[in-house]
Amino acid sequence: MTDYLIVAAIDFGTTYSGFAFSTRNDFQRDPTNVYGRNWTASNLRSNKTATSILFNPEGEFEEFGFAAEDLYLDLAAEKQESDWYFFHRFKMQLFDKMTLKSDFLLESENGKTLPALKVFSCAIKYLKDELLKDCTLQQTGVSIDDIRWVLTVPAIWTDTAKSFMRQAAKMAGIENDKLVIALEPEAAALFVKHLPIHKKTFGELGDSFEAFSAGSSYIVCDAGGGTVDVTVHEVLEDDKSVREINRPTGGNWGGTNVDDAFITILERIAGDKVMKAFQNQQKYDFMELLREFEVKKREINYTMKKKVTFKVPTSFKDAFEAENPGKSLSDITSEIDEFKDKIKWISDKMQFYPDLVTSLFDESINNICGHLSNIFSSNKVKDVNYILLIGGYAESPLLQNEMKRRFPSKRLIVPQEAGLSVLKGAVIFGHNPLLIRERIAKFTYGIQFRRPFIEGVDPEDSKTFVDGEPYCNNVFDIHIEADESMIVGEIQSEKKYGSNSKSTGLYVYASRENSPNYITDKGCFLLGKTSLDTNKEDDLEVQMSFSGTEIEAKISCKNTGHSRVVYINNS
Repeated sequence: MTDYLIVAAIDFGTTYSGFAFSTRNDFQRDPTNVYGRNWTASNLRSNKTATSILFNPEGEFEEFGFAAEDLYLDLAAEKQESDWYFFHRFKMQLFDKMTLKSDFLLESENGKTLPALKVFSCAIKYLKDELLKDCTLQQTGVSIDDIRWVLTVPAIWTDTAKSFMRQAAKMAGIENDKLVIALEPEAAALFVKHLPIHKKTFGELGDSFEAFSAGSSYIVCDAGGGTVDVTVHEVLEDDKSVREINRPTGGNWGGTNVDDAFITILERIAGDKVMKAFQNQQKYDFMELLREFEVKKREINYTMKKKVTFKVPTSFKDAFEAENPGKSLSDITSEIDEFKDKIKWISDKMQFYPDLVTSLFDESINNICGHLSNIFSSNKVKDVNYILLIGGYAESPLLQNEMKRRFPSKRLIVPQEAGLSVLKGAVIFGHNPLLIRERIAKFTYGIQFRRPFIEGVDPEDSKTFVDGEPYCNNVFDIHIEADESMIVGEIQSEKKYGSNSKSTGLYVYASRENSPNYITDKGCFLLGKTSLDTNKEDDLEVQMSFSGTEIEAKISCKNTGHSRVVYINNS
């Protein structure tokens, strides 16, 4: 993958998505200098566009991003949207998927379904095509063959979900040998590593700032719209690359949790039935309400003295009064103890008192800070003094302030345009994936193995017969254990299997336990498989690498001399 002129990265987010690129010459001059695009929608200006996609009644792609939202809302205003397929913030449907079939369906806003692979691939294709347009405007004569592509995924996603994204990218026209999968917090760590952080005196030259030096370590907290990824890195002696010193962790505590808390308050006041009717029948107004909340959300902080005012569509009030004759939203609000002195209705406006509006952030912020506390309790991490807060949610003053309060002995660093850290870092990663030198194994990995059956030890339901002899068919043959350090680019395990020790496929399993005995043990799950295409008599050598962003296996047949390298996936 050395024959490329441009690295192009696609950051496929829960709430927003975008792209950026740079040439090899750009990277050599300044790794952080990348080109992107600005997007606009009503009163919202962003360096990413909405992760929304629209298909026409025939199931064909129509629009993506803010343009998809606007077209869908226009259709809704004319009551013509019922036959269309609109998907909004659909990335989180891949979160924590241990198994994911190629026919997995996504449900649109109106309940209609399309294959998830089609939805994701069309979204990636749109971003790819738009990126190509911008590339050709700046670099004449550029073709898709000149580009190395990078697609970002959360570090805490399962290997199954990562494999799914590679399949979607291939359907979008990005070939496997041109694609690199980047883990979001790792990409951000590479970007932040180039930023001036430390103050240093340079003799007669005076004071200046320099980036993290060899031996420095830091936590990267990537707070996005859906997930929050946490990794811990140390800068290595070459002063360029980094190693992971704690396996990636996190959860679904991102900024959309705040949106959900806001919607929950409206539901509690107006009732579930009214809220559903408003969302389903007044889609334009509902989307505009969410957009206004998104703008206001970025300004909320603990020092506010004034109430925060949201303009509530009259259609919401009409829906409520139709269901509750003779009552007003103000009347109902005053009957709810926790809201009666915290929310005020004035005409078409809803005013939140400061302590109530800040409480919308409580659950997600408590989850994030609690998780960081657990990480700092580890001996490997307790002496790490820097927290790098990046991602779109990192721009929240509430999240920043609470992290400073909870971790006063740590230095919190929030880069400018924190929401672009992943995207810019993904471009850097694409130019040199080996800048990440070591990773920590998230799980114990192994393959399904067949060996002679041991009476009284092996489970009876695992017994099978080969040429009349009893074998145990469900052995978990460990290749690497959880929390082991892995050198990127190196083979982590190499094992030989005789002709009677394998089945017709290579089945790769993972476990949260360190020493599973059988693939049926609690906590074990199938990651993926690949066919062997060998004669029954063939002996195999299996070399596996778990240190990349995806699992790779090299399978060699002793008798024929044939070998091949495959990504392990669930297809």
